[in-house]
Amino acid sequence: MGTLAMKIGISAISLLLALTTAAQATGQINISGQVNIIGQVSMPTFSGTQQYTNIWVFDPPNGPGGANDNVNFMNDVFGNNAIAGASVPIAWNSIEMSLPTSTPCAPSDTCQPDPGLPGMYHTYTWTTTYDYTGPGSPIYQWINLKKVNILVNAQQSGATNPITPHYVTSSWWYNQFSPQQQDVINGINTPSCTSLPWTGTGGTVATWSGTTVTVNSTSCCSTMATQGPSLQTGDVIWVTSPTTNLDTPSGGSPVTVNNSGQFYYTASGTGMPAAQSLNYISAAQSWAVPYEYPFMSALKAFWAAVVAHYGPNYSLTYMTSTTNYFSKLNYFRFGGSVGTEWYPYCTSVLTSLPNYGYSMSGWTNYYQQMGNYLHSLGPPWQIIDSVNSAETPANYCYANTEAGYAVGWANRFGVTDGIGSQGLSVADYIACHQHSCLNGSSCTMGSYYSASNWYPLFQTYNTRGVPLQLQPIALSWPNDTTCANGCGPTTYSGDLQTFLYPFSTNEGTTDYEIYWRDLSLAYDVNYYCHFNTIPPPPPYSCNSSSSISLGGEITSSSQLLTFFQAVGQGNDPTACGSNTPQTGSMGDCGYAIKVNDAQGPH
Repeated sequence: MGTLAMKIGISAISLLLALTTAAQATGQINISGQVNIIGQVSMPTFSGTQQYTNIWVFDPPNGPGGANDNVNFMNDVFGNNAIAGASVPIAWNSIEMSLPTSTPCAPSDTCQPDPGLPGMYHTYTWTTTYDYTGPGSPIYQWINLKKVNILVNAQQSGATNPITPHYVTSSWWYNQFSPQQQDVINGINTPSCTSLPWTGTGGTVATWSGTTVTVNSTSCCSTMATQGPSLQTGDVIWVTSPTTNLDTPSGGSPVTVNNSGQFYYTASGTGMPAAQSLNYISAAQSWAVPYEYPFMSALKAFWAAVVAHYGPNYSLTYMTSTTNYFSKLNYFRFGGSVGTEWYPYCTSVLTSLPNYGYSMSGWTNYYQQMGNYLHSLGPPWQIIDSVNSAETPANYCYANTEAGYAVGWANRFGVTDGIGSQGLSVADYIACHQHSCLNGSSCTMGSYYSASNWYPLFQTYNTRGVPLQLQPIALSWPNDTTCANGCGPTTYSGDLQTFLYPFSTNEGTTDYEIYWRDLSLAYDVNYYCHFNTIPPPPPYSCNSSSSISLGGEITSSSQLLTFFQAVGQGNDPTACGSNTPQTGSMGDCGYAIKVNDAQGPH
């Protein structure tokens, strides 16, 4: 309870009432400018279970047309009252699409000086990918309806890394720094790191003359200097194959590009016939060690452009009408490693790097330096900082230190940062509900722990009124309460009902980002799994009109059917309400019920 005395007019009474109501509803007030108030303002008191929880769609489908068409998602899911809006990733190389130059410019959202390389300037383009308002626009179609969180990504996991600008790992760029080095890690050049996702792309030997191997690989290459991940002449690649003579030396081999589907390189062996398969990956397609100067300096410039672009004048033009959407921007997350996270990959290999030898304190110092830089730019919106532990067994000193830094930062209006983990799964429920993981203040906890130590960290910070965000580590597997189908980034997260509510909600979670496919499973009556118009006799099946395409974690139409018939929208009027289900739908609406329970005041 506090008292602020100032002279105000009668019109300010409604403002005071609005602020007080907002405080009681959401637990947070963001104010810019000057507010004069007489009397007492009753602010909410936070305890471990009192907060307002928002549900956000993580990385919604853009569409329209083709697999994972967003039309049904927009019509049948996004408008649900339980969904606050969308969390939309933006990719670095979709905005920085040209090489830095020495041409000076005034700092803005389209040009930024490189903070570590005086005399070099970066240029950025927003209209092509993120500011257009046509069909499938990645931001406009969502922000025009509800609020949006912006997730600023610098690297991405997968067989290859498709979103770091090509130049960042090129000798042209890193040779301008001291030391002249930008290391990369992948599953071929660091075989001791067995769990790395950057495993490369397949190709077939076209010809083999001496040590020169010519490779055919569909859409592998570019003959122009783009900032995409395609191979360009001069790129260093690493190759592995069943025939070791095809492999590259340990330091990799530079390539020469012939055309969009062919390149050649120097192998470590000779004398084998053609028409053999191989696997390759380039430096630009790998994980770039992010705390090294060439990467870090370029990333800082990109972050400055992001802050400049999404400022108070952020507007989008549809047809001839221009609308300011700044008030529809909710929170931002900035990633210093993969996605919007800060996980240090393969620390055993990083430790041996010349010039950039790794240490835990060096990594957390990188986290602190980047956070300090971001906040020196005066961001005008709420920021949530991801925290990550490292290696196996997990070392929680990373996450604990990062969380301490995060809650010490604030935006230009003094609003304190929040913290988040993108590793939620049934494994956390097992560790922290069925067992005790409350001793997470230590660096290691043995067999039972929560991802990135979020559970005890939330218990530490949920009385501070800061946002506490969670995202499942992968798509869910309904009714798997034991991680029988795996709980991890390349498998599943288990049963959403088990880890969502009340388990993680009760620890003060204010924001959930849930995969759009899981929200379709929760709310889509007709198209998550679309039966035939006139269903045949059982057994039913999901036909080609279903919203969810196969591939990745969803591997078969029978899996779609099993999920839908277990927890999707069925014909139980008590659980499912007054919807009109498909004939033959038998789901118990379990996912929708739990998402509805998690959303709102607690």
